Amino acid sequence: MVDAPRDPGALFSMEGRVALVTGASLGIGRALALGLSAAGASVGVNYRTHEAEAKAVVDEIAAAGGPPAVAVKGDVSRAEEVEELVDRVVESLGPIDALVANAGINTRRPALELTLEDWHRVLAVHIDGAFLCARAVAGRCMIPRGGGSIVVVASISSFAAHRGVHQSAYHAANGGLVMLARGLAVEWADVGVRVNALCPGFVATPLLADDFAPGSTGYETAVEAIPMRRFAQPEELVGPTVFLASDASGYMTGQTLVVDGGYLSL
Repeated sequence: MVDAPRDPGALFSMEGRVALVTGASLGIGRALALGLSAAGASVGVNYRTHEAEAKAVVDEIAAAGGPPAVAVKGDVSRAEEVEELVDRVVESLGPIDALVANAGINTRRPALELTLEDWHRVLAVHIDGAFLCARAVAGRCMIPRGGGSIVVVASISSFAAHRGVHQSAYHAANGGLVMLARGLAVEWADVGVRVNALCPGFVATPLLADDFAPGSTGYETAVEAIPMRRFAQPEELVGPTVFLASDASGYMTGQTLVVDGGYLSL
């Protein structure tokens, strides 16, 4: 049994730890990388195409006097690139203590018009990406050292389909992420690796900008269905993520933490 620190705030500290955040150049991932750094972690900022934005995150961390951070390129849906990006983070910052598998994409198109290529790409980035990153980080860093925390970022689309929004691949991918987190949590519980899913609701990010711009029909319809009557800001997911990544959630694994302004409560 682990003795808890007397100061509850110490449970949320990531000081001296290394975190890898995938898809961290923009939106939710950017906010989570900055938040984990503010909590004390050295952060690997993964990106696939937005190199300048990822380096800007690293520069912002440095300007704030944060722990070391590094931008690492890699397509999380490709096993060889995942192994390489994990290698670069470990070489630059040390063994990874926390993984936030956040990388995701979406293709909004009616099912009858959705190509098999589009379907496969959405599932590959979400499901393959989370699995490959979790396997690489757990196998190289966490299991040999007896512990670690993996946070799989899914969505309320894991549980609820949204009328008028054609995204069957996205729903399927996010539903799979929740069960992936549960499966890995059970498999790795006895080796000290915790795996939980974080499911945000509507968040004001570039991913939603086209279909849910403020003032649009999509935005107004969505806000009407949210008891708190607004979208979340990416920074509002930092607290839940630090909770799941840190010792504050030390007896929590295989669970799903929903942060949705009450959307699923209706």
